[in-house]
Amino acid sequence: MAVDITDLDQTQTQALLQTRFFPFIMTDPAPLHAVMLMAASNHDHIRGSRSHTIDLLQLRGMAIREINRALEDPVRATSDQLVAAVAQMACYEALFGDRDIFNTHMTGLLRMVTLRGGLPRLGLDGLLERILLWIDANAAHITGCRIYFDRAAFPSTAVHPRPDPARFAGGLPSRTQMG
Repeated sequence: MAVDITDLDQTQTQALLQTRFFPFIMTDPAPLHAVMLMAASNHDHIRGSRSHTIDLLQLRGMAIREINRALEDPVRATSDQLVAAVAQMACYEALFGDRDIFNTHMTGLLRMVTLRGGLPRLGLDGLLERILLWIDANAAHITGCRIYFDRAAFPSTAVHPRPDPARFAGGLPSRTQMG
């Protein structure tokens, strides 16, 4: 899943998901569990549910528990790690879950980003900002929902990317195509 994505990588630096994002998510259990859920769900989708022994429902519960624990901690409640975890959960729900829960996660992200002072205040030298915009554009396309991080309400130093469902969802049909 950690392939080079032009909208996320900077022109001079490639492989930011591998070199910056994955080491970053290892610093907190909330994004770690959320990314593991995304990876296991994607693997399940591509190779079939019998291709591994991971209980996706249990892993989803672990991710949600860690996010809730972080929300109770004033230091972690608006951290970059928690922003990344909630973004990954929104991504998971857009691809594999429930549209209402996706909306709940995105609404939470809006609040967290507002409390942080906006998209440009997020860390990883703009990578986290670009990841949120990437998820927002692609999840909106797949679910048929609106974009949450509208440029008027959330000015950004990054360009809001065009959806690329083949890279984002591995070719999954959009929810509007699924009915």
